[in-house]
Amino acid sequence: MFAVHRKEHRVKTVPLRRRAIPGFGALIVSVALPAQAEAPRPETPIEEIVVEGQRSYYADGAFSATRLAIPVTETPQAVFVVNADLIADQQAFRFDQILQNDASIQKSNNFLGAYSSYSLRGFQLANGSNYFRDGRTFLNLASVPVEVLDRVEVLKGPSSVLYGTLSPGGIVNMISKRPAGERETSIKATAGSFDFNHAAFDHSGLLADDGSLRYRVNGVFEKSDSFRRFANGRAFATERRIGAFALEWEPGEHTSLRLNYDYTDDGRPQDIGLANLTGDFSRYDYKLIYNQPWSRYDSRVVNYFLELNHEFSEALQIRAGASLQDYERDRYDNQTRGLPAARPPPHQPLGLQHLFRRSDCRVCNGAGRTSVADRYRQNRGEDQQQ
Repeated sequence: MFAVHRKEHRVKTVPLRRRAIPGFGALIVSVALPAQAEAPRPETPIEEIVVEGQRSYYADGAFSATRLAIPVTETPQAVFVVNADLIADQQAFRFDQILQNDASIQKSNNFLGAYSSYSLRGFQLANGSNYFRDGRTFLNLASVPVEVLDRVEVLKGPSSVLYGTLSPGGIVNMISKRPAGERETSIKATAGSFDFNHAAFDHSGLLADDGSLRYRVNGVFEKSDSFRRFANGRAFATERRIGAFALEWEPGEHTSLRLNYDYTDDGRPQDIGLANLTGDFSRYDYKLIYNQPWSRYDSRVVNYFLELNHEFSEALQIRAGASLQDYERDRYDNQTRGLPAARPPPHQPLGLQHLFRRSDCRVCNGAGRTSVADRYRQNRGEDQQQ
């Protein structure tokens, strides 16, 4: 800051003598003159600068931790949310692709590609109790319809006891898509190597002009092949079909009723890998499938979900619902069993076991109650091949 005084100053000129200074080529002398008032400058218009940025894949709220819609930052539990934006940007077709975003989840088993089992924080997640759909028990024994999911919430640690006697690793809660507040339509087609074809249709609309009655329809068809073939030349072809319907009705300002339905038909052959008595696979063709071409793993799953919400006040809200999962699986196996060690190779008999298994399971969830009914039938035939 400089101060300007009105007092006049007399400046006396003093002659300077030039003198060489060792180490310097020149000597610069500056003389301060009295400050003078500057003329006003014209105002320069300020240019507007707009900064644009992309927000990360952050979810504002999670229902799984407390069964309440509160922000994640205010939740005292460890919760990880994979939202709809991340699922869409990843172009996820499999449940594995969604869960790989969380470093605390590891795949523990991939049963013939039909479904996968996972462990969370080192604890194995039970397929019949640690997976949930919209907050209710979901039997994870078939392909998960990823295309009808809005987001996936992972609750980690012993906080999972909120949902009953479960593995202490945590839970995985799959949240279904809900009808949008306006008309939206999305059509997606994907093609890849080994005759991979995937088509998905997603449409949401209004059934009432005031928006109180909304719906959403999803359809998926997928067909793919593999680089492996059976001994008779038959291709390893899989097919997957999904149909889903969602309906949401708001009869009043504080009341809503939601209905969800989806059907998944997944058919695929089995590939159990290679069987060898010596452990040397160098002579085997890695493109050849050695089990029978008729071995398959086909599953059909139907899910129903109904939920009623009513808000009495800002401090009191009631949520009641029920769900039903109907699961049917046809499994045709021919598996190698324990081999006797009495005779050295290659004279050991190779035991093959032919199995047909049909599993029917129905999981019903009501107001805090879960009932499971299983029916299991098995036909077995064994033969010995030298």
